[in-house]
Amino acid sequence: YWSLTPTGDRPPASMAALAPFREGEIAGLKGERWIAPAPADDGQPVGIEIVSAMKDDAGRSLSMRFSAGGADEIVLIAPEAANVVSVSAGGETSDFVGKGERLIRCAGRACADFSIKATLGLAPAQWTIIGVRRGPGPEGAGLQAARPDWAVPIQGGDARLTIVRQEI
Repeated sequence: YWSLTPTGDRPPASMAALAPFREGEIAGLKGERWIAPAPADDGQPVGIEIVSAMKDDAGRSLSMRFSAGGADEIVLIAPEAANVVSVSAGGETSDFVGKGERLIRCAGRACADFSIKATLGLAPAQWTIIGVRRGPGPEGAGLQAARPDWAVPIQGGDARLTIVRQEI
């Protein structure tokens, strides 16, 4: 997807003429934004490798490595069905209490290749992994050229989103 400024302002007509933008939400990203299907880019989706897995009667302990594939930010969304109990990354551990979807976010250069350890339920569940790349990219050159000089991307605007769903 292409994603424009999440402020509620409509895309300029010159940009909207090039792509079927609609206002909507992308699970895991804050707020509504203007989104449109984008052509495939030359980047890779976020890669996921299960480095180790242990299972006992209480659940699973997984060590996972994520490669950004050129993304500036990675958002992991574990559904409630994953029963995530805790996640450790970069020497910090977050314990989760109660039910619900769990978000794990990593932004910046440190995310080019990062690892987490997660304690979760026994049954695999379908996670959503979003790679966020800043700017419209080469495939969005037409959109960029159509932007009037009075319209500027703000608050995380102008991004390309690659969404992968994987059973973990």
